[in-house]
Amino acid sequence: MYHESHLDDYITFFKEEAEASSSLTVSNIISLSSCRMIEADLTSLKKYAPHLMSILREYETSSVKAHLLIRELKLLAEWLEISASADDHQSGKTALQRSLVNLNSYISEQPTTRFNQPATKFFNSCQIFDVSYAQIANVDPEVVFDSIPWFDDDTLAKAELELYLSSTDELSSDGHPVDFRRAAEKRFPKLPRIEISCLSVPVNSVAAERSSSLYSAVLRDDRRSIHEANLPIYNMLYQNSSNI
Repeated sequence: MYHESHLDDYITFFKEEAEASSSLTVSNIISLSSCRMIEADLTSLKKYAPHLMSILREYETSSVKAHLLIRELKLLAEWLEISASADDHQSGKTALQRSLVNLNSYISEQPTTRFNQPATKFFNSCQIFDVSYAQIANVDPEVVFDSIPWFDDDTLAKAELELYLSSTDELSSDGHPVDFRRAAEKRFPKLPRIEISCLSVPVNSVAAERSSSLYSAVLRDDRRSIHEANLPIYNMLYQNSSNI
């Protein structure tokens, strides 16, 4: 979107540069910026920019909603596929199709490229904390136990999760998962702590390591009595270390 709006500026700037330079790169940039085919390609891609930028802005934060991440990326994949099939311009169609392939590989539990999400299993499992999802999904509890570290060696929490998954039809799916879990705390006393640790996680280790005091506080916590404020950070560090 930016480049399409500034093609004329590129031509003006590099023509001035060409007066003092014999570099082939400068003349190539002028030729590319003047090419009608390049202009048409950029115009074709520009119409997709607003939607993509709105999605990117959602992730310009220090944390993500773990129970929604995979669902939102799958919706983006569907949008890319539909947009590609409807685009008559070959460059636009190709760009969308390549983006779709890369995105599907990124969120796959068995990626085919180096650019992938190492915590995909974790994010997939976190979807069960959304009652509306748990009501329609066929979830294997063992996969959840294997993907979320908080269930390690906690037989009561495992039993609560199995009870929760077997009784979702009796539960209301209205409201935020955290609100639901707090309301159901008497029935599922172990699950709220696990859910809070999972629903909002730092995007990357930089967010956790930005403050040395914060990082030190996480390391000082005993694994079985971690301070609630440190749960999301510890969870992200666990995912990073277990998927290297």
